[in-house]
Amino acid sequence: DTFSLDKALNIFPVPDVDVNWIGDNQDSKLIFSNESSGSYIADINFVNVGLLLNNTSGISIYYSNISNAFDNGISILNSSDNEIIGNAIYDSNIGVLIDEGSVSNEVSNNLIYNNSKGICILGSDNNTVEGNIIQNNSFGVYSSDSGYELNFNGISGNIIDLHCCGNKTTDID
Repeated sequence: DTFSLDKALNIFPVPDVDVNWIGDNQDSKLIFSNESSGSYIADINFVNVGLLLNNTSGISIYYSNISNAFDNGISILNSSDNEIIGNAIYDSNIGVLIDEGSVSNEVSNNLIYNNSKGICILGSDNNTVEGNIIQNNSFGVYSSDSGYELNFNGISGNIIDLHCCGNKTTDID
């Protein structure tokens, strides 16, 4: 099932209550479009559901678990100024995909593991990947034709930790 948002939405649990969003098939997605800019998601367990940020800005996804998404845990396409912070993203094709000219997004302090690619950055500039633990993926960080900052990440135990080709400007600490 696919659920598309056409307004800003804030989703977070009340104290001492677990909130689970469980997809029922391999194509389950929660789609944020330009009308849902400014949405805030925190402390949610997404199982069998990928999150798609398409032509958005100002989406914040904090402290959630995203697992077993058939395609990508989180996809950021043609979007800017979004925050993906403090999440566990695992057992999907790509943990976090930044693509299609996305700029100025922050992916920080996440645990990203057991994916085909942990973080994949394609054709996008000025994104920050910082303070993440990226482990046990086929590729830890895979990038092509992009410029980004890659700072203070723990990238280990991947078949290939870092694959970069055709990148513009990349700052790696």
